[in-house]
Amino acid sequence: VALSCGPNRKTYRQLVDEAERIAAALSRRGIGPGCYVPVIGERGPTVVPAILGVIAAGAAIVPIDASEPAVEFPELVADTEAACLILDEEETQALGSESLAPQVEVCTIAGLLGEEASVEEKMHQGIRPTPAREDLCYLIYTSGSSGRPKGVMIEHQSMDNTLRWRCETVPVNQNDRLLMLLSHQFDAGLGLLLSSLIQGAQLVWSDAKASNVDAM
Repeated sequence: VALSCGPNRKTYRQLVDEAERIAAALSRRGIGPGCYVPVIGERGPTVVPAILGVIAAGAAIVPIDASEPAVEFPELVADTEAACLILDEEETQALGSESLAPQVEVCTIAGLLGEEASVEEKMHQGIRPTPAREDLCYLIYTSGSSGRPKGVMIEHQSMDNTLRWRCETVPVNQNDRLLMLLSHQFDAGLGLLLSSLIQGAQLVWSDAKASNVDAM
């Protein structure tokens, strides 16, 4: 099991399959290295296939927590020049999507997963442009406590070094379960998510209130 929240479970096979399908849908749109793709959703396991799908497509993730967005959507699109936003649920489109530029495509995770690949795409599944070490892996917004939130750009080589350090410092395996308390919007949360998954551990989100320690 890769992800769990309450009674809901997702295996590594399911997670990889969904990430590959999302990556294929993005590649179909011409999205790859050099592109930014905001992934907007509530804290939880639902957004994980989209995060991995963006990475697999070679684009840079911009993770946004829908419950506490670090930046307004129009500002986000203007900063990143994103051609596509990925949302976790249909109703999330109400979070300011009406004010976006008309050329911005608003996609849902379910919608991307539901797209049918062509025969040729199925034959070449997984064959995509490989990002260079200097290409961006993700963009994280600061809290904005000192003014306007700023986007911090992280290259693949930096993320690679960080993940190697995390795996050496805190090694885990398929027998370990890690409680995910941090949002994917934060640098530390994204690092924990990726370092846990590449080592085969299970990420667990509590469906209890954050203050209920015993339930978690």
